[in-house]
Amino acid sequence: MSESIAFTPSFPALGRNRLMVALLAIGTANALVRPAIEAIDEWGVVGALSGGLGSGWPVYLGLLGAIVLGLRSTVERAFDRWDALALLLYAVGVMVPSSGFSAIAIMALGTWELLRRPRDIHYRAGVIIFIAAGARELWVATAMKMLSPWLLHIDAVLARTTLGWLGHSAVVTGNLIETDQGMVLAVLMSCSSFANISLALLTWLVLTRWLRPHFERRDLAAALLVTLAVIIVNLTRLTIMGLGPVDYALAHGPIGQTTTELAILIATLAVTHWGLSNGSEARAVGADAGPAAGRKPDGQDRPLQHPPG
Repeated sequence: MSESIAFTPSFPALGRNRLMVALLAIGTANALVRPAIEAIDEWGVVGALSGGLGSGWPVYLGLLGAIVLGLRSTVERAFDRWDALALLLYAVGVMVPSSGFSAIAIMALGTWELLRRPRDIHYRAGVIIFIAAGARELWVATAMKMLSPWLLHIDAVLARTTLGWLGHSAVVTGNLIETDQGMVLAVLMSCSSFANISLALLTWLVLTRWLRPHFERRDLAAALLVTLAVIIVNLTRLTIMGLGPVDYALAHGPIGQTTTELAILIATLAVTHWGLSNGSEARAVGADAGPAAGRKPDGQDRPLQHPPG
């Protein structure tokens, strides 16, 4: 049976995991450059900064969180020839002048790292955040644009339904909503639920993995709650817009936009706190049931039981 040829890099102080974190960070930054330039060209420096440089501040928060978590790694392993091949393919993907290709390269290298089953939970959490950030950029740069007619139609149908519950009839054609007030609302991607869901999920993921690097089954419920919260908040805003000209001006203006963003942020933080609080309670119950059944060294897979908190 052939064995992988391991070799020691010429930068032992850096370490394999730290090198991977640096390369993933470079790829993520490369994917963020084009949206940032386009935002500055369209809105100016101040407007682009207030809008998160075209990608949203949660993406930059994710980049920072992934770097910090990755650099906390304490368990290293040697490079092998498969790592060299993966890095070569990654370099090719990142060098293509496209945010979409950079995002695909980030997701591919991150997935490769997870398949190698890293033992350090902080490093693993950082890699997961890199993958999520890449997926979000790929979603915005490619998938969301391709699917926009169907996604916007879904938002329009949901808004028509809620308007009907309030006694206002409406007709939907594509992404257009014609209300009984004689108004025609165009649902654009900037006010679509699907544009905000990815940012809210990324925010939740960064905060959760930062405070609790390992996954729990309740994380799936938390992710679903974040998604539903964003849809409800965004749908509320679209429904208010369809009630009449005065309501439209209020909900569509700066007050409505700021209120919507704040509501989404509060909902995301509340769900994050719920998920983490439930995790702490479960660990406390497990610790009270008996002594810990063995621990691995710090930074590796979590023990079978945990102390309170």
